[in-house]
This record gives sequence, structure tokens and C-alpha cells, in this order.
Amino acid sequence: MPVFFFTDIEGSTRLWEKHTADMGSVIARHDAILQGQIEACGGRLTKHTGDGVTAVFETGEPVTCALETQKQFARETWPAIGELRIRVALHAGEAELLAGDYFGPTVNCTARIMAAAWGGQILLTPRVTRISSLPTQAEIRNLGTHLLKDVSAPQEIYQLTHPDLPWQQFPPLRTLSSNAIHRTVKEQGQQLVSLPPSAMAIGLASATLLPTLLGDLSPSSPALAGNLGVLSDLGAYALRDWMAGFVQRLRARQQAGEEVTDLQIRQQLEMELLELWQAGGDTGAVLRADASQLLRAVQGVETALQAAAADVQETLAQGLKNLGSSFLQFRWMLDGLDETLAEVRDRQAVQLAMQQEQLQLERETLGMAKLILQRLQGGEILDPHSLAWLSASREGREIGPREFDVLVDSVVHHAADVQPWHGAVGPPEEAVRALERGLRRYPKPDDRLRLIKGLEGLEVDAATDALLRVALTEDVPQVRAKAAVAAAQRGRVVETMAGLVDSLDGPNHAAALAAFAEVADVVGIPEDLGAYPRTRVLLALAWRRWQANREAIMRQAIRAGFGGAVMSLFGCLVPLFVYLAIPEVYYDFVEETLPLSAWIFSGAMMFLLIGSVHGAASGFALGVADALCHDIAYRSSRLILGIGSGMVLSMLLILLSLWQVASPEVGPVVFIPVYILYGLAFGAASTVVTPRLGTRRSIRPQLRRAAVAMLVTTVITVPYVFLLYPNMVAETLPHRLSFAVVFPLIMALVFVGRTKEVSSRRSPPTKDRGF
Repeated sequence: MPVFFFTDIEGSTRLWEKHTADMGSVIARHDAILQGQIEACGGRLTKHTGDGVTAVFETGEPVTCALETQKQFARETWPAIGELRIRVALHAGEAELLAGDYFGPTVNCTARIMAAAWGGQILLTPRVTRISSLPTQAEIRNLGTHLLKDVSAPQEIYQLTHPDLPWQQFPPLRTLSSNAIHRTVKEQGQQLVSLPPSAMAIGLASATLLPTLLGDLSPSSPALAGNLGVLSDLGAYALRDWMAGFVQRLRARQQAGEEVTDLQIRQQLEMELLELWQAGGDTGAVLRADASQLLRAVQGVETALQAAAADVQETLAQGLKNLGSSFLQFRWMLDGLDETLAEVRDRQAVQLAMQQEQLQLERETLGMAKLILQRLQGGEILDPHSLAWLSASREGREIGPREFDVLVDSVVHHAADVQPWHGAVGPPEEAVRALERGLRRYPKPDDRLRLIKGLEGLEVDAATDALLRVALTEDVPQVRAKAAVAAAQRGRVVETMAGLVDSLDGPNHAAALAAFAEVADVVGIPEDLGAYPRTRVLLALAWRRWQANREAIMRQAIRAGFGGAVMSLFGCLVPLFVYLAIPEVYYDFVEETLPLSAWIFSGAMMFLLIGSVHGAASGFALGVADALCHDIAYRSSRLILGIGSGMVLSMLLILLSLWQVASPEVGPVVFIPVYILYGLAFGAASTVVTPRLGTRRSIRPQLRRAAVAMLVTTVITVPYVFLLYPNMVAETLPHRLSFAVVFPLIMALVFVGRTKEVSSRRSPPTKDRGF
């Protein structure tokens, strides 16, 4: 899995304005440092962004590159500008390669993480730590989960720390997250619990928004644009627009030379939010709904209760419950709080109050819809996520294309919330029908995947039926696979697999096979596949996995073959060793037919042939086992294929002996079975030292495995020499034993790398997950 490496200069706009004449040379030095470090650590530079770079690490050491880059930037004097800080982000995942650059959600996520960082800071995600080891003395600090623009799920972000980094402490990340709520409750819990419900909600919302107002507030700031985009993703349009205006007012004060502290920013933020909160009509209702959506997205209630001290936890829970009771937009808080407080009577009273105020809620949701329509009619392109459209669809009227777009997007983003809101928006089955209508209208795979995600969030039988229909009829492979896995995980394994098997003879058999393979990797292959022969299904599945992994298998075979080819150096040393240590062997048996140089050359060619062919065969066989058999008796399949690859070595030795290139002292009746046993031993050694397809092991575990492989080959080599060379044991045994030791060691070192080995319970990493 590739690791993406993004950098950016902090405050580049300010530096260009202040040091226009010097920035050209600064950028040139900046680019040279980054290019040198990336290439030295095994990465590939993909793009210069003007004030940063993007790079990709298929292998190599991306974390080490990030660390060494920051250390070198800190060591530079930068006499023209005084100091230059860059922010670095690392994220791992698959992406599309087009015209030398990468595109896709992984790349977008990396850019968003980088925008949240501060100069001198290194941010990375858990995926990176799982596939790339940390440098010596380096540690990671968990910074919590954060909402990022155009990223479907909250991202857990780590900070890399190291004693050699000059910058260790940074302000909070410039993102929307629950971290600020955690700090606020922990430090000001007593004051917070004494506030009325509206002030408590404002306090939590302003704490969440405050980190987005720190640092660069210019219109070109990627962090600011990203956070405003997150509010749009949440459907909090009123809050987004208000925040944009607040930023403009705050920046104007800063440009006027006014020193504005973080405390002053927060106080101003709370004061203006409270004014809007208390405003009458639709404005106040929409703001309350947006604040509610924000707190729900960052898991504000759970975070607040976890951070609260024991003496204020119950009071805080009661205050949050009062907030949910006082404002209908916050009633989602009640479910978890009721369990915390265990106040059954209060819960019943709140539920009764909510029923009495149902009409008021309908009015407020329609008011939200009215505001959205007004903005649409004004020509603004919106993607709002409002439940008002679900309410409107209950009337059974036919809605237009633009309204339908809003409806579909709303259902996708609120699929998990439909059940609690069903009193206002109708049963969840109605949302399922809306999503299915969207599947008939949206041709783009990304849009269809979002609709499938919405169906996954609806825990009703109608949603499962819809997923099954998509799994059996969809043309786009990734959409079909996602729907098939979702349907199988919801208990429809037999129907899903049988339907996909029936589709293998249809016109779109490739998509059906891809979906079948995906389901097989997640839930396994059932015994009953209907009328379709199980053997044929397994062969088709194996062919699909071969197509997806053949490049990785061939790379592994080439790597192993290269390691075996290194044995040609060993082949040069054997004749030289015999000539120097046992000269009588050379003068009695070799000198008459070959000069020393020719003997050395023939030894090199012999071991080049044996080592490279056996190495390539073992790498290929083990790669096939990893890719094709990881869910069908994986351990035994890998062992059989790995040991079986040693038969290539056996066949080579037998042929060389029959052609009298090699000259054992015994006949074929003896040397053929001995060579077979010898080859099987080396096949077992290759199985031990070759990691799973696409992975590498660090040096220590590889050396431990090499020691085991050396023991296996050494034990079998001693009887090999006694049986094949009974009259020349003393002359032959040393270099045969050295071959048995050196070959497993070289093969082990060939597969040393920085990435960690995957767990034996997981499928090997492949281009298409699970294949």
C-alpha cells in the first residue's frame, strides 16, 4: 500500500509579500532539500505545488523521510528570511495514477491532514504506522479524531515526536474535533455545569469552532477552507456562512494592527453565537439545528461526559439532558444520557413533551426547507443535507430533479439518523425507496457508492433487499462488490453468493466475479453454491486473484531470483577456496582439463544457474500461495507449494549429474532420491525466509528465520555429502555446508524492508483488497 507524503510552507503568502526578492532562492533550496530527502529514503517526487511538494513511497522509509526533512529544515540558517517551517502529512491508501500524478480519496485526505498541521509538525495516520516502522527514539502522540472536508469518516491523526526535533509543542490542530470540548470540560467543568442549556450548547459549539480560527485566516488558507467545507458537508450552511463572516471581521481587526488573544476570540465567538441563538423565527432555528449537527458529528456529548470529573459528571449529564429537552434539535442527546442518569420518569416526561411539540418541529423543518429553496432560487449551487426534504416527500408528490438531488444527498448523510427522526420524516422504508431512485439516476461510481453507504446505514429489511438487488444487477464492479458484501454481512450470504454464481455466465461476468471474490474474502465460501460446480467457482476465483496479483507475484519472483543469482559470487569462491586450502584436489582432478580461471568461471555459472532458478521458482510459488490460497487451507497450501518449489533445484541437480556437469561418486539410483530430499529441504528454507506477498520484515526477525532455515539445510547437507561423495567427504563437506548456510541467509536479506509483516490471520495485501 503506497504512503503519500505532502508538505507545505507555513505562512508562504506572508513570506512572499515580505521577502519577494529573496523567496526565489529560498524556494530553490527548499525544493532541493525535499527532493534529496525523498530520493534518499526511497520515495518518488510527484509534483511541486509552489510552496510544497507531493511524493509517494511504494517502498522505502516515509516516516524517516519526514523526520529527517524537518531536522534539516531546522538546521538551515535561512539568512534571507530568518526561519522557514514546513508542515508534513503522511497517509496510506490506494489511489489512481494518471499522467504521472495520483488522484482519489486517499490523496485528498492527505492534503486535508497537511492543511490542519502547524509549521514544524509531522502528522500521520494509523495506516502509516501499520506499514512503516518508526525511526529510533521516535514516538507517536494520538491527537484524536478529526472531521476533514470531503472525507467520509472522521480521521484519527497522530503526531510524530522525536528528541532531535526542535519543535515539540503545537496549538490544537486547525480542525473540527472533540479535542477542544475535552479540554474545556476538563479545565472548566464547574463553570460549564452552572450554565443554562442555551449557554451550555454555545460553550460546547464555540469550543469546537475555536481551533479553526487560529493561525492563518487569509482566504487562501487551506485549513480555513477545509473547515468551512466540513460545515458544508454536515449541512450546517447557516453556521458556515456565519463563520465565514466572523473570520473576515476577525482578520480585519488583525490587519488593522490589533492584538487579538485566543481568549478574546472565544469571548467574541460566544457572544455573537448567543445573539443568533436567541434570534426569533427561522434564523435561530436553523442555527440551533446546525450547532446540533456539529456537536453530534464530533461526538460532543460522549467526549464531555468522559472528560468531566466525577463530582460534576452527573450535573453535566443533567444539564445536557435539559438541553435536549429544551430544544428539539438536540433531542438526540437523550438516549445515552438517560442510561447515565437512569431517570425513567424524567424520560417519559420529555417524550410526552416532544409529542406535544411535534407540530412545532414540523414548522421548523419546513422553515429550514424554505431558506434552502430561497437560496437555490437565487442561483446558488447547494448540496444541503436537510431532513426537511424527507418530510416533504411524505406527501407522496412528485419532486423535481433539483429537489431530488437534495433528497438523495440528505438521505445518504443522515441514513443513520432516519430511525430516531421517523416521527417527523416517515418510516425508513421511504428512505430506501429514495435511495433506489437515486441509483437509477446517478451514473457516476462515486455517487453510487455513496448511495450504497446510505443503504448500509438503514437497519431494515427493505434496505437489505435493495442491497441484494444491486449486488445481482449492478454493472460497476466496485459498486456491485460493496453492495454484495453489505448484503452478505446482513445475513443474506446464500442468496448473494448463489445469485453471483448464476451471473458468472452472464454478459457482465467480470463484475459478478469481482463481487463474488470480495464476499468470499469477507464471509468465506459456503458449501452450497446451487447448480454451479464448486470446483469451477474456485478456479474462477483463483483466476481473478491471479489477474489482480500477477505483477506483485512476478516482482517477488524476480527479487528472489536476484537473491539466488548472488550465489554466483559464492561459486567463484568455492574453486578458489579448494585451490588454496586443498591444492592437491585441484592438481589431481582439475588441472588437466581446466585452468584455474576457467574453473572459477564454471563455478560461478553453475551457482548462478542453480541459485537464480531455484530462487525465482520459490518466490513465484510462495507468491501464488499467498494470493490464491489465503482463505483455503492457507498454511498447508503455502508449505506444500514452498517445499514443492525445491523440486526445481532437485531437477537441475539431477540433469547436471546426468549430463556429467556435476559428478557425484554414486549412480542415479542413489543421487536422484538424495537430490530430491536436498531440494525439498531448500524449498522449506525458502518458505521460512520469504514473507507474505507484498510485505517485508525488519532485519531482526529475518535473521531469526534465516537461522532456522540454515539449520534445516545444514542438517540435510551432512548426509547428502556422505551419500554422494563417500570418498571425498573431507574435501567436499566444507563448501557444501557453506552453501547450505549462505543461500538461506542471502534469501532472507533479499526480503528485508521497513514495512511490517501482516498478521497470519489477515489476507495478504493486494491491489484489490482480498484478492
